[in-house]
Amino acid sequence: MKIGLITDIHLGDYRRDKKFDIRKLELLKQEFDSACPDIILNTADTVSLDKYLRPDEPKEAYWKQYLDFKSSLNCPVIEVCIDREKDIFAKMFDRPKNYYRTDFNNCTFFSLAPEFDHDHTLSEKQLDWLQSEFKKVDTHWQFVLSHVPVEQATERLPGKEIYLTDSKIMKYIACEHGSYTFFIGGHFHKMSPPKTESGLTMVMAGLVDSLDIDDNTIRVRYLELNKQSATLKTVHIDMLSIKVNRSTHSLLK
Repeated sequence: MKIGLITDIHLGDYRRDKKFDIRKLELLKQEFDSACPDIILNTADTVSLDKYLRPDEPKEAYWKQYLDFKSSLNCPVIEVCIDREKDIFAKMFDRPKNYYRTDFNNCTFFSLAPEFDHDHTLSEKQLDWLQSEFKKVDTHWQFVLSHVPVEQATERLPGKEIYLTDSKIMKYIACEHGSYTFFIGGHFHKMSPPKTESGLTMVMAGLVDSLDIDDNTIRVRYLELNKQSATLKTVHIDMLSIKVNRSTHSLLK
């Protein structure tokens, strides 16, 4: 089982031009066509915040660009909703609501949509839903997906509106009711090494676009699961030279 991990594509951002966006998606598709993941997890910031969008096209055009890219892939993609998308997300991605569960190949994926504090805090209703759904899982691997990561996902110290407010509760739920859980996040524009606690691993998804003018590297990560083992692979694609570097990190043996 191979799972692609991406985040922060940032289509339409004025810090990149249209040609850059087109090339970014072309190279992403080439990578996925070559790597053949079974499923892809996209932890949001797909289209940039309204105030950063290039004015030459409406926001809907940037979403269409992404949806066309998504439909060209040879595997399903699980999306994460962030606050500014709450009114369009469910309809655009054909979901009953903004947070949801997906079961696939002995994995359960929980896609979260924090409602408060700028994507940092879940409602009591959503937390209750997460616990209720976790109690029902019978898969070997569980994944909790959010744009803002849980505490200990990176080297940054906890603080106001840095990590998910409900990190400790969510980890407790996963430890109590899951078999082995991965927490997948994005947001920080930095890919730290994975962090592992008892029965839990925190992974930052592959950073597609850092929006740094001096950084032209696309990063994609893959989690490869094989019964009791898990391996994290990172791919760096230089958009200028098309040079590709790959690294591997064993998580579980």
